[in-house]
Amino acid sequence: MKKKKKGPLVAVLVLIVIVVAIVAIISILSGEPADPAEPTAAQDDAPKTDPAPASDPEPGSELLASNDFIDVSFERLYEESGIQGVAYLQLAITNKSDRELWVYLDRGAVNDEQLSTFLSGVPTYIMPGKTSSNPAIISYSQLTIESVDEIRTVEFDIVIADRESLSEISRISGVKITP
Repeated sequence: MKKKKKGPLVAVLVLIVIVVAIVAIISILSGEPADPAEPTAAQDDAPKTDPAPASDPEPGSELLASNDFIDVSFERLYEESGIQGVAYLQLAITNKSDRELWVYLDRGAVNDEQLSTFLSGVPTYIMPGKTSSNPAIISYSQLTIESVDEIRTVEFDIVIADRESLSEISRISGVKITP
């Protein structure tokens, strides 16, 4: 039986391992990430273009309602270009308690017309000490208006519920916005 020589195969494997090691060392020394999805230190220091965190409501927002559990500020009432039939009501809700809360809007009305429901954005989960700015969606299909410019008043209750039990622990009734 003839034995095959393994020398050339071993040399190729060793060469591949050395090339991979050199590339890894150069990558580490140059600061480039091994994973392209992972940010580099230079990218971490770059200015952020993300919107302001939820805990910093937009300038000009006004305190709308408050109780022992939450502070609620009105941020804006707006429409999104390209999306028809809805308006967005953006509130900044800060959890002042040490409990995890669910907060939602109830008994809504626009220009004295009853809303069956706010479509989205609420209920929103808010951790202790944190602020959420999720917008609620108002559907024009429930109303006789067709644009945000026709909204004179928005009225609603703000319900605060315990996250674990989902039971209502507080309610701020009769909140009214006149944009």
